[in-house]
Amino acid sequence: MTVETLGRVSSGYTFSSFFKAVGAVLALWIERYEQRRHLAELDDRMLSDIGVSRGDARVEADKRFWMA
Repeated sequence: MTVETLGRVSSGYTFSSFFKAVGAVLALWIERYEQRRHLAELDDRMLSDIGVSRGDARVEADKRFWMA
């Protein structure tokens, strides 16, 4: 689910659906935060193995957790 899902929740969904949507968004944000933190910790050899440059890794790692 995405942030757009939250907009639809206000138009007739139940509270249960709303909280599920909020939980899904929070889980997505936590996952992004963790993945970007791990990406920032990779050394140059590991980045090379996955085909990502240090600059690209830094750009991705510097994004805020709510940014796709």
